[in-house]
Amino acid sequence: MFGQQLLRGLVLLLLSVQAFAWTPQATPRMAGRGMAKVAFGSPSVRMMAKTGGAGGATIIKPPARQLAPPKNEQKTGPGGGAKYKLLLFNDPMNTKEYVARILMTKCGLNEGSAFQCMMQAHQSGMGLIGIWMREVAEMHTKQCQEAGLSVEMVPNDD
Repeated sequence: MFGQQLLRGLVLLLLSVQAFAWTPQATPRMAGRGMAKVAFGSPSVRMMAKTGGAGGATIIKPPARQLAPPKNEQKTGPGGGAKYKLLLFNDPMNTKEYVARILMTKCGLNEGSAFQCMMQAHQSGMGLIGIWMREVAEMHTKQCQEAGLSVEMVPNDD
């Protein structure tokens, strides 16, 4: 009972797959004795079927093409413009914890980087927050200045 149902299901599946796969979009070309080449859809897939008799089909696919990168050396996407450094200066008004928290929330630094930058500014008078594109550096500068930090944006010479 179960075997018959399984067999019926497999036959129905096979018939539905064959009905989908055997819809030619081009006229057959004779390739040789007893063989017909039929191109289906794209030229990269050819189905070879024996004429006459019950037989299967073989799908022949060419090897995948290797895509080469563009030859132009000019940067076409983001990241090709001028970069700016964002510098933090030591000020006696804000606490160390406040400065580190602002660097984490406004500039996206992690806790360790924010603490290191804050300590560099505290000990030597100036610390490097980061290097960004002009628009991003301007945004971080504005946000830090609104929070009360003394920061400056300068062009990156490197």
